[in-house]
Amino acid sequence: MAYAAFRSIGAYIPPKIMTNFDFEKMIDTSDEWITKRTGIKERRVAEDNEASSDLGVRAAQQAIQRAGISKEDIDLVICATVTPDYLCMPSTACLIASKLGLPEVQAFDISAACTGFVYATSVAKAFIESGMKKTVLIIGAENTVQFWIIRIELLVFFLETVRVLQFYLQQIKKKKQL
Repeated sequence: MAYAAFRSIGAYIPPKIMTNFDFEKMIDTSDEWITKRTGIKERRVAEDNEASSDLGVRAAQQAIQRAGISKEDIDLVICATVTPDYLCMPSTACLIASKLGLPEVQAFDISAACTGFVYATSVAKAFIESGMKKTVLIIGAENTVQFWIIRIELLVFFLETVRVLQFYLQQIKKKKQL
């Protein structure tokens, strides 16, 4: 029976730092409020042109090199992410496989937030120990700050839309009173 084991790990941490003070400039919050509730003072963020797949590729390249394997040995790519490059398709795992120049391999995402990497690991273990796959590349990649910024922009857009609607409703109400 085949047993699954980690052969190596890789990591990539973007050099750009975003502090709580940077968030203060974007939304109504404070360093004190964020630190008190999360303990976080700063976080690493991807560049504007970097997606989750780009972060995953950088970590995967390091893991492949450290494992001393050929890219052709990989027969499955699993990416755990809740911040995929695209909402539906292609999966971030497919994008990573393509960017790595892997031959046609099975690739899919697991979207389970904090436990995603744990689930990806157990799925990879099942594939290996069943004999269906021999070498699985597991990636956890998140680009959450960019996701938050998009959500903030959408919220601002939504609030402005509500204000416009309120204005028009007030105008209609005034006309009815005349």
